[in-house]
Amino acid sequence: MLESYRRVVANAETMLDQARAGRWDQVALTAKAIGRLTTALDEARRDCPALPVAEEAERIRLLARLVRVDAEVRQLRQPWARRLDALLDVRPRDRSESTGRPSEEATSGPC
Repeated sequence: MLESYRRVVANAETMLDQARAGRWDQVALTAKAIGRLTTALDEARRDCPALPVAEEAERIRLLARLVRVDAEVRQLRQPWARRLDALLDVRPRDRSESTGRPSEEATSGPC
C-alpha cells in the first residue's frame, strides 16, 4: 500500500519539475496519471485493514508532501497568486506545521 503512495508522490514531484520548467502539456499528462493512481489507491484502501501505526505515520507524511507539491504547482500555474501573497504579506508556514510536530509557541501556552 505504501508503495502506491510513494508512486503518487514521485509522480507529483515529476509534475512539479515539469511545472518549474514551464512544460504545461507534460504537467497535464502527469496530472492525469496521478488521477488514475489515486483512484486505484482509493479503491484499494477501502478493501484494506487499518495500517500499523508506523505505516500510517508514513502514509500521513507522504500525503503531506503531496499537498505541499500540489500547492507549489498551483503557485507556478497561477503567478497572480504569488503577487497577491506578497500584497497580503503572506509568509510560509512554520516548519513544525509541515512536520506534524508542534512548535514551541504551540506547546508553551498558559495551560
